[in-house]
Amino acid sequence: MLTGTPKNQRHSNTRLVLDKFKTAGQDPISVQDISNHSGISKTTVKKIVNELMDSGIVLNCGKGASTSEGGKKPELFRLNSDHCYALGVHVYPEALHVALLDITMNVVTKHVINIASTITVEELTQLIVKESEEIVGGPGRFLIGIGIAMCGIVDSNNGIIRYSPHFKDWSPDYPILKALENSLKRSGLFVNNNSRPLDLIIDNDCRFQAYAEMIKRDEKNGSMVYLELSSKGVGSGIIINGDLLSGAGHIAGEIGHMVVTPFDENCACGGRGCLETKLSLDSINRMIADKKPAHPESELIGSQDSQVSFDQLLNAFHRSDALAVAIVDDIAFLISVALSNLGLVINPNLITIWGEYIRFGDYLLRKIDESIESMSLSAIRKNSRIEMAELAKESAITGAISILINNYLNELFPLKSKGKRS
Repeated sequence: MLTGTPKNQRHSNTRLVLDKFKTAGQDPISVQDISNHSGISKTTVKKIVNELMDSGIVLNCGKGASTSEGGKKPELFRLNSDHCYALGVHVYPEALHVALLDITMNVVTKHVINIASTITVEELTQLIVKESEEIVGGPGRFLIGIGIAMCGIVDSNNGIIRYSPHFKDWSPDYPILKALENSLKRSGLFVNNNSRPLDLIIDNDCRFQAYAEMIKRDEKNGSMVYLELSSKGVGSGIIINGDLLSGAGHIAGEIGHMVVTPFDENCACGGRGCLETKLSLDSINRMIADKKPAHPESELIGSQDSQVSFDQLLNAFHRSDALAVAIVDDIAFLISVALSNLGLVINPNLITIWGEYIRFGDYLLRKIDESIESMSLSAIRKNSRIEMAELAKESAITGAISILINNYLNELFPLKSKGKRS
């Protein structure tokens, strides 16, 4: 709990109680349950629950079952799923995913709209407005905000898309949140039925995914890294003491452009030997060609003109093809170089990995651990866990909406902001 003024203490206790309700989701819980898990007295919890019911955030669900010892049946409570809603938008290279979630993080509605690579950023903005109007559906729902996740360099503080690798014809430094606000004002959606302006946020999708993993794992007071590994690109989100890290130029987390083999292959960023380039299919096929003489029996050895696909490599690996296993060992080593350097800089409690490469399973994680063991300080090996991410790809929307709900609750019960950018 916070110490200091009674107001701080009251808000801290209220947020702790709300955290227990959020963790429970739509499952009802009792005052005793909350008291047991929060360390707050039953009397204080009951008072807070009554205040939350008065504000419409919490509902009384009636009586629960008696305990094994008998006695009074406890009153049960849960979050009011109709209290407020938030809209999450994830911009993929080929599609726009839009989802409406309630305060319990339950998905109410979801749309997937195919988009062309030629779509302009102005057309994308209008498409988001159109989908927002359709999904929210009338004035009855209290919409608190819209969160947009996308790949690229995003200035989250000023709501600006600096650069998108998938839409390279977009004008640089496009102020999408200002354009979105203006369009929403014209549609009448920007100010909701509670006379509260919408909270509009945007960030790199991996940062929102990192935030979702943090909430899922309850790592709010620690530091962690979410790492997405694919043959088509590498991204990450970094959290320091519960806050998202963006950096001065909004490129914090571009681990894909960390140099792992100096003066090696050219990267699209202008560097050489970047992790993203080394994990690309072109680079993997060069590795296969280099190792071919030592593995003439490998199923990966085809005609000179054919390129091995990721699925071919994966299938060969699962059939214990020696060349495929050797390539995966090299991949694990390259990843471990990046993670060892990262560990020295921020020393995270946890590194979670997601993406195409997790299909190599525990073997890949074990090889990464072994390589880090051989090259890093013991403190890194001792204090940093490396695990598979627990949430699916749509965690970017979950992370964005978690921040919107957190911002809303901070308006009601102000505390030190979590989920802010640094």
